[in-house]
Amino acid sequence: MNHKSVFAAACLLALLATAETTEIEVPQGTRVFPTVGQIDCLEEAGSGRYCAATYECANDRGTLWGDLANHNGRRAIGADSPVARQRDCRIEVDGRASVRWFTGYSPDGSDGDLVGVTAQHGAEPPVIRRNVTVHGDGGSYLAWFLAEYDIGDWKAKLREENCGHIKEGTEELVQCLNAVEDAYAQYNDAV
Repeated sequence: MNHKSVFAAACLLALLATAETTEIEVPQGTRVFPTVGQIDCLEEAGSGRYCAATYECANDRGTLWGDLANHNGRRAIGADSPVARQRDCRIEVDGRASVRWFTGYSPDGSDGDLVGVTAQHGAEPPVIRRNVTVHGDGGSYLAWFLAEYDIGDWKAKLREENCGHIKEGTEELVQCLNAVEDAYAQYNDAV
């Protein structure tokens, strides 16, 4: 081997060693709710390949697209994409890239047009609903909540906090206690 061949091989190895790839997990879609998105190429101009992409899913693998024409190009992952409805998919992009995921809605489960699209977010925690029978204090939710979560004698604490500095048996204490009760009643009505 001559020096030029060794130098060319070393440059090629250095270029391959510094090549950056982006691995992207694909949120799992279904026939009716496919995962759709947009991948943005974040490569610098003149860096060589522009965001060629391959995919691998539980039962399939292949090429999504070859090199993009521009360093700041974009590609859509549509409802007809091989990753839109499969399980355990990941995309590997040759270069730096970012992604935005959405959930589409296709009522007939076809690969055609989507009826609606919404931003993809992680699963929301479930809403827990309970039927509550409230006793005492006029059946207010606030009273039930304070009793249910063992906040203690909240009325006594409220009175002490607002009127505790006033001497017992005075008209000022009676007025303060009435004001606290009125404020509580207004707040309770608002809740």
